[in-house]
Amino acid sequence: MSSKSNNNPERNLIFSTIDPQGRVVTLTTATWDHIKEHPEIKRAGLQTVKKTVVDPFYIVYNEPRSSLIYTNYTNSGLFINVIAKTDNDLTGASISTSHLTQKILKGEVIWHKPQKQKKKRKKLK
Repeated sequence: MSSKSNNNPERNLIFSTIDPQGRVVTLTTATWDHIKEHPEIKRAGLQTVKKTVVDPFYIVYNEPRSSLIYTNYTNSGLFINVIAKTDNDLTGASISTSHLTQKILKGEVIWHKPQKQKKKRKKLK
């Protein structure tokens, strides 16, 4: 086996998914190895990271860092943030890290989960 095949980014891809705005977002093995260094994210697991991208409460754009921040609430009252470096036209992104915070990270909120409408009950006469 040649060493070229080990450097193939697709070979080291853990997942590629679509965010609510239609962007392709990827996670590589090397990045997941880095993210797992945060014990709280390692405990939350890979599926929590993926779910945060697929079904976030907020997507924040941090222009200085050219990053998208996918944010979800946790049961512990903290926010899980998945940070992804975006390409120039914002059509794709590659996850760079993930961590927990006490508040939403700074940037422009470019998407938020729609509020569920409560069903109105009909009054019985």
